Amino acid sequence: MTAELSADTVPAGQGVILQVTVEGGSPQGPPVLPAVKDLIVNSRGASQQMRMINGDVTRSIVFSFVVGSNQAGNYEIPAITVRIACGCNRTDFRCLASSCIVCR
Repeated sequence: MTAELSADTVPAGQGVILQVTVEGGSPQGPPVLPAVKDLIVNSRGASQQMRMINGDVTRSIVFSFVVGSNQAGNYEIPAITVRIACGCNRTDFRCLASSCIVCR
């Protein structure tokens, strides 16, 4: 499972796209994003992709969200949980270029 932000900074009042990609599993629902004070998260749905290479089929599901805030500041998204058929996967967010939102 991977998670990516379309940008690491965004003006206050606007948003960036957060995509959570699950490969090879069957999610039992959308990702669970922990609440972060003053951070606004809106789901934009999911898309599915299947690939067949030399008879091997891989499936990935991408969940998309718009994330932003009306308040200027630094926001860190904690670990995101996705429940899949064979257990529970987590992706840990730390305040790095690809996972930290700074609203200016």
